[in-house]
Amino acid sequence: MDSPTLFFLILQGMYNLGARNFVLLSTEVSGCTPFGRSSNAGMCNEEYNYASTTFNTRVNASIDELNQEMADAHFIFVSLYRMITEIIEDPSAYGFENITAPCCEVPDGATTCEEDGAVCPDRSKYLYFDGGHPTDAANIILASRAYYSNQTTIAYPFNVKQLMNVTSLRDDSRKATKPWSMVTNFKDVHRELTQIEQEMGWCQGRLSLIKHALLLLPSYWILVVKLPATTCNQLNKMAPEFLWGDMAYHKSIHRIKWSTTCLPHLEGCVGRRDIKETNLANMAYLVYRASQQTSPWADLIKCRYCERQGLLDNKIRGKRVSHVWRRALQSWRKVNKNIGWKIGNGVLAKFWTDHWGADRLMDMIPSSHIHLIHDTITCSVKELLEENGEALMDFLAKLNIHFTCPPLQADQPDAMV
Repeated sequence: MDSPTLFFLILQGMYNLGARNFVLLSTEVSGCTPFGRSSNAGMCNEEYNYASTTFNTRVNASIDELNQEMADAHFIFVSLYRMITEIIEDPSAYGFENITAPCCEVPDGATTCEEDGAVCPDRSKYLYFDGGHPTDAANIILASRAYYSNQTTIAYPFNVKQLMNVTSLRDDSRKATKPWSMVTNFKDVHRELTQIEQEMGWCQGRLSLIKHALLLLPSYWILVVKLPATTCNQLNKMAPEFLWGDMAYHKSIHRIKWSTTCLPHLEGCVGRRDIKETNLANMAYLVYRASQQTSPWADLIKCRYCERQGLLDNKIRGKRVSHVWRRALQSWRKVNKNIGWKIGNGVLAKFWTDHWGADRLMDMIPSSHIHLIHDTITCSVKELLEENGEALMDFLAKLNIHFTCPPLQADQPDAMV
């Protein structure tokens, strides 16, 4: 089964499961990425580009047919290939100075950044951040053109903004549905997967469908609410059953545990995401985003739910609190136990309660002396070191707690690791 055929089969499966609005992105200019150039002495690899254009041409040519066959759905094709090609041909017009090298240090033969490797000082001047992914600056341009462009060579047959308007009109005519209606209709999901199972080859095809259809069904809700445990368990159960052909009227042996298939590629596994863990991480990320951003949304969260201490340590006030925010904070507290900090300017990391050294300093304080740090328990590294640095070192030395604090770097924010 070739890639376009598999791609169309995945689209059909998603349509059967309830999806109705599709933005189909082309592959990028794969031969001109830093990874592609590395295989051709720094020049664009035309063999890679030919494979990309062959796939993109076939998908683009099928848009009208897809819109006719699935009349109640809308398909649009966005050509990342065309947009990136235009940037490569005239980078200065888009504000880029380097279109060939990655912003971060990339190991030979890899596409992702070297851990703790060097990073360029100004990523906004680079087209690519690593061996294959555009920078934020490039993504903003690509997203903006996909949303607003009236060129059919960029977005066909219309742009994303027009798709949103069509979707809004259709949604206004529908009755309200439960948020889980598309996720929890397991009988329909199970039936469609059983039907597809007999048409699809074993390994890679099924893994692709699990990634691009089954596990993406609740993707919106994963970002904004905590899914019920039963929903997560059912989806996690359905994925391995489909993978091993255990969905029809016979039982199959599951040769590898699903938890093992969820391990990263670096550990020799396929890196499929566990729904429950992904939900937990995304809910926690809402809190982190609110703490980092200066936007009306973040300001509203801080004013409504925060007391005098920082957002990451706040206590929820009042009984009528947002269900989403309450769940997000609960998720953050679970995730925060495994988060470490690399100290930059010391503003975000908490001196006593965060992991920014070998152990949390709070865990090293004898219980008989905990009351002495109560007033400073939510202070950041910067606050304590700048205001009471010498007295703090003397206090810790008397408790036989010896540690070396890294120097603060005013131009570098604290980073999670």
